[in-house]
Amino acid sequence: MKKTILTIIALTVATCTFTACGDEKNNNGKAEPTTVKEVETTTEAENIAVSDVPTESTSDEELSAEAEKALMCSAASLLSKAENSALCEMVEAQKLPMPGYAYIISSDESKNYNVPDDFDISDFKSRTGGFIEQDIGNLEWFSVICEDQSVFSTVINPTKPEFVGTGPKTILQSVYGREIHEALTAKVTDDMPFDKVYETCVDVISNK
Repeated sequence: MKKTILTIIALTVATCTFTACGDEKNNNGKAEPTTVKEVETTTEAENIAVSDVPTESTSDEELSAEAEKALMCSAASLLSKAENSALCEMVEAQKLPMPGYAYIISSDESKNYNVPDDFDISDFKSRTGGFIEQDIGNLEWFSVICEDQSVFSTVINPTKPEFVGTGPKTILQSVYGREIHEALTAKVTDDMPFDKVYETCVDVISNK
């Protein structure tokens, strides 16, 4: 169990290098791709280590549960960032479907939902894995993709499925992406099990 926790901690505190989608203009007024940026993230797990010092009224079990939940939320946010980097690459390679789609990609293929026929799932997962240094093969996950954005990811450790992590908390993307994200964050609660979060995501997508 300690090995699993250490693996997840290493995952969540990793420095994530990713490509930001968008264009910048050069001196000639032409649009150029935004350069690769290094972003050093402070995860929720780190915040807990600093701020949630046990008190007389805080049991070890309560603190452990809070930390496990935060680790999964941090993993979900990190996964979403890596997916956005992969999607940026696919935009540049002209490998995304036409705009107007919202769909779900999952570690469990049976949970893939509404995926366009011309979206290359294998390529997407391969590119996403390239932006995450640690192995996340021991985690189960699914992500809601809106056009060229990962707007909502959900993660669990199968050995502790009661701790469901979701992220990111906010996005700075297109109106369509924000609309889906806001609908999901409004409906998904902290105590929802993994499969219920999935059902909620399907429901939101099907009604858009």
